[in-house]
Amino acid sequence: MSMGRVRDRWAVLGLVRWVLAALVVNEHLLQACSWWLPVIARTPFRGRVAVFGFFLISGYSIAASFEREPEHFYRRRVERLVPAYYAGFALCLLPLAYAPPGPDIHCGGWPIDWPSRLSMLATALCLQGFIAPAASVAAQYWSLSCEVAYYAVAPLLARFERVAWTLLACSAMIDVLAVALRWPDHVYAVYGLTALRLAWLWVAGWLYHRHRRRPWAGAWLVGGVAVITCLANLGQNQSLAGPWPTPLVAGVALAIVLAPRIPLTEPLARVLRYLGDLSYPLYAVHLPVFIWLGLHKNVPPLASAALVFALAAAVHHGLERPLQRRWKAHRERPVTLDAAR
Repeated sequence: MSMGRVRDRWAVLGLVRWVLAALVVNEHLLQACSWWLPVIARTPFRGRVAVFGFFLISGYSIAASFEREPEHFYRRRVERLVPAYYAGFALCLLPLAYAPPGPDIHCGGWPIDWPSRLSMLATALCLQGFIAPAASVAAQYWSLSCEVAYYAVAPLLARFERVAWTLLACSAMIDVLAVALRWPDHVYAVYGLTALRLAWLWVAGWLYHRHRRRPWAGAWLVGGVAVITCLANLGQNQSLAGPWPTPLVAGVALAIVLAPRIPLTEPLARVLRYLGDLSYPLYAVHLPVFIWLGLHKNVPPLASAALVFALAAAVHHGLERPLQRRWKAHRERPVTLDAAR
């Protein structure tokens, strides 16, 4: 595979990540504008299922990262996660400071539970979903502690592939049975139940990358993801899963399979990679801003969306890129000195 094809792969997946982030933003726009509900009702894909697609892409991309450079793996993950994560967490304080005291926060006509101290502490430590539910003003962060848990076990999965297959099978079975067992919703579960339920998506992406050159690997990925997603969402409330959860997640799997085969011009590839770079800060910062805007009651939806997109770009250019360049230079400095000697 040529270097151009590799760049095209991440450009295509960058576009997919941006679309998934936009679906999450679309759903949470309700917090700023209560009358956005009819638009969401007509949207066939829900933000929560979009996060499932994120897990698939994450497992695939982390497998590629670990294969390419296993050294400093944990450090690179921390450097990638921290800037936008704590920018979004700092913004969570904005609606809390502005809202009048009471048991909940009314934004855009919709109540948000006032977060407990334990929820805020768990979110600050990226342990939401393990020691306490995610703070309501940063409810979208429920998925990030799952990501961190998957990063933690990635070296183990790389060394013992049988563990990866076992985790995939057990997690998929639990996710399918979770509705019948009446487990709590993904966002507000604790004790790591959500991370366990959805690990199969991340591991499926991870294993596909390792076996992507085998015949029919792509068909197995898309077909397996479609079947498990369908079974895991039978009887689910459509307000949570949406009417088409299976096509969305299977579509992400298909994009992973086809991405290396899609030719792109270099200017278009740069644009798509840039959109992919913006997807994480957009995901991290949008909800507390929408809640804060919802307190004002009369902010138009397009203005609200434009503000969070601009803020995500500011976080990316003003915080993420400078810090990551500095950390990368510091990480590579000893190698440069040794080579000079």
